[in-house]
Amino acid sequence: MMDAWIAFARTGDPSHPGIGRWEPYEEETRPTMVFDLESRLERDPYAEERLAAAALAGAAVEAVELNYKHGTQAARLD
Repeated sequence: MMDAWIAFARTGDPSHPGIGRWEPYEEETRPTMVFDLESRLERDPYAEERLAAAALAGAAVEAVELNYKHGTQAARLD
């Protein structure tokens, strides 16, 4: 990881021989560098967890909006 920081500071690109090409992030494929004993680039790691969290957040926002619209107290989501 230190070499990635050094490469980034020098060139603006954290890629280096120890980890290979570190692709810029884009929302469609979500390339993410995973630092481990053998670092690697993964596409959208933890996608299932990310989508579940987004669904829960969306449900919470909908509940608050519904309560606001009807003038009721905030709903409990537990």
